[in-house]
Amino acid sequence: MQFNCAANESAMGKYFKLATKNKNQMEDERSVLENILKIMQDRGLKQAWLAGMMQTSESTISRTLTGKVGLTYWFLARFASAVGCSVVDVITYPLKYDYTNDAVETSVTIKVSGEKKRKILDEILGLKDLSQIVNNR
Repeated sequence: MQFNCAANESAMGKYFKLATKNKNQMEDERSVLENILKIMQDRGLKQAWLAGMMQTSESTISRTLTGKVGLTYWFLARFASAVGCSVVDVITYPLKYDYTNDAVETSVTIKVSGEKKRKILDEILGLKDLSQIVNNR
């Protein structure tokens, strides 16, 4: 049985071309890896400790941090969990995302009258009368 090496090389070339990251993806990944290294340095973390916390090998940590293998979401999520921050905070380090500014305004309309209205106001707001809200604006 004979194989056509030229055809196989051509097919493999197409595969590897598709699997290759573009320049922006590589720069983004390098930036995140640099952030991971900065976090480790700022906190005095060692690869051995990190490997234990991430439940992986020191070799995996080393190969990922040196760029020998690609950065995966699994690695990023496990790292963030190990150091006690969010994935977003790792990506944007040293900036920290402020989740407190994500306030959502919500309104609820309940149509009731009489005694039910007074019970609901008292239960929810601790008020007997809606005029207490209106007068305290």
